[in-house]
Amino acid sequence: MKRCVSAISIGLNFVLIGVLLFCLKPSSIPVAPESRLKIESASAPAVVQTNNVIDVSNAPLPVTKFHWHDIESEDYPAYIANLRAVRCPEKTIFGILFADIEKLFAERKKRLESERTFWLAGDDFEMTRLAREKRLFDLLDEKRALIKTLLHSDLDWEIMQSWYEEKLLGLLAGFVPDAEAERALSVAKKFVDRIEKVDQNSGGLLIPEDAEEKNKRYAEMKSVLGLASADLEEGELRMICLFGNLFSNDATKESNLTGQELRQITQLKQRFDNPLEHELLKYDGNDSGPEELSKQKFFEEVKSFLGEVRFQRFLRAHDRGFEQLCNLAEENGLRPQITMALFEVQSAATLAALQMREDTALPRKERWLQLQAIEQSTREAIEQMLGEKMLARYSTNVGDWLKELGRP
Repeated sequence: MKRCVSAISIGLNFVLIGVLLFCLKPSSIPVAPESRLKIESASAPAVVQTNNVIDVSNAPLPVTKFHWHDIESEDYPAYIANLRAVRCPEKTIFGILFADIEKLFAERKKRLESERTFWLAGDDFEMTRLAREKRLFDLLDEKRALIKTLLHSDLDWEIMQSWYEEKLLGLLAGFVPDAEAERALSVAKKFVDRIEKVDQNSGGLLIPEDAEEKNKRYAEMKSVLGLASADLEEGELRMICLFGNLFSNDATKESNLTGQELRQITQLKQRFDNPLEHELLKYDGNDSGPEELSKQKFFEEVKSFLGEVRFQRFLRAHDRGFEQLCNLAEENGLRPQITMALFEVQSAATLAALQMREDTALPRKERWLQLQAIEQSTREAIEQMLGEKMLARYSTNVGDWLKELGRP
C-alpha cells in the first residue's frame, strides 16, 4: 500500500513539474507593465527582463533608417507638416524654415543684382537702376509676406543677426526684452524700407504727396509696433538723440551734461527741431527756411535751460558752424565773449530774414529791400565788433551766411 501511495506521489510531482515548465516557456510569458527593454547596441544581444525571467537572444533588432530627404520639401506647408509629423519642436521648425526662406531669397536677390548691363549711361542707366531697385523692394516684400504667412512672424533676419553685434541697436532698443526688441526692430525696418521706397520711386525729386505718404507710413509703423505709449516715446527719443547727433561721450562731456539733462534736451529737440520730421516732411530743396527757424527756437530753449556758459560748450560740441567760429576766434586771439556775441548776431539776423521771407503780405520788392537792409545792418554790427580787416577774414572763412541774408 505504501509503495502504491509513493508511486502516485512521484507521478503527481512529475506532472506538476511538466506543467510548470510548459507555463514558464518564454513564448507564453505575459509581459508585465513594469517590464523594461534595454538595448546595448543594434548588433549586441538583446536582454529582455521580465518577472524574474531573462531571455538572451543574439538576433539583431530592426533599425528604422532616417533620411532627411523624406521630410524636406520645396513645398513649405508640406515641409512644416512633415516636421511636425516627426514631432519636431515648434521652435526648431521656426528656425529651420526661417533660415531656409532667408537663404532662398538671398539667392534670388543675388541673381537679381547680377542682372546689370555694363554699357549703359545717362537716362538709360538711371531707368534701369530704378527698375532694379523696385524689383529688389518687391522681392523683400514677397519674402516678408511668406514669413508672415507660414511662421506668423514679423522678424527680420538682418535685424536678428545685428541685434547682438551692433552697439547702435543695443542703445536704441536696449530698454525692452530681447525678444520684444527683435520684433520691434524688425517691424521698424520693414516700414523704414517702405519709406525709403518712396524716396527711391521719386528719383530724388519728392513732391508734397510723397512727404504725406512717408509720414503716413511712419504713423502706421508706430501703430503696428503695438508698444505702450511710454515705450514708444522712449524709443522715439532715443532715435532723435542718436540721429540728432546729441549722443557722444565727448560731446556730453564738453557740455557737462547729466543723463537727465541729455534726455530733457532731446525732448526739446523733439518739440522744435525733430530730425525725424525733417526727413519725413521734406519734399523739395526749398524747406531750409522752416528747418532753420525750428533750429533757432531749439537753441533758444537750450540756452535758457543750460545757461550761457554751458550753452556755449553745447554749441561747440553740436554745431559745426559755431565750432568753426570758435577755431577762428582762437586763431586770431578773440575773446570767448566775442564768439558768443557773433553767434547771437548771426542767429538774430537769420531769424529776422526768414520771418521777412515768410511775410507774404508784403510785396516782393518791399521784402527784398527789407532783406537788403537786414544784411547791411548785420555787416555793420559785425564790423564794429571785429574791425574791417577781421570782418574780411571772418566773411571768407565762416561768414557765408551773410551773403544769404539778402537773398529774396
